[in-house]
Amino acid sequence: MIHAPVYGDGDPHIEEILPYMINWNPLKKQSMIHHEDVNQALLLAASTSGIGGRIYNVADDNPIAIGELYKLYEAPEQTPTEDGWLMSNLWELTADPARIKEEPNFKPKYPSIYAARDMGAL
Repeated sequence: MIHAPVYGDGDPHIEEILPYMINWNPLKKQSMIHHEDVNQALLLAASTSGIGGRIYNVADDNPIAIGELYKLYEAPEQTPTEDGWLMSNLWELTADPARIKEEPNFKPKYPSIYAARDMGAL
């Protein structure tokens, strides 16, 4: 099982990684996953017969732009390097969770980081 960067209530992962993305293209998309949904996916994988040895991408439904993460977490404004934005491929950090949704029927409790925010789970 492969999962996207984890976030959630009291989880410092996003705040800790933002300084490393200060020069990344703010339009770059990043798949994310709430820690409760990682737990749900692991339990589902452990209790579903016939899926052993398969690889599943665990991610919420809606990748978020790096610039949106900066705004959501009220981080300092991003700045390009002298040569422009780093990480210019806009989609290389996204994961397709279709297989885990179809085979063991995974349904994220938090389909996006915004849904988690609105549900008080950041």
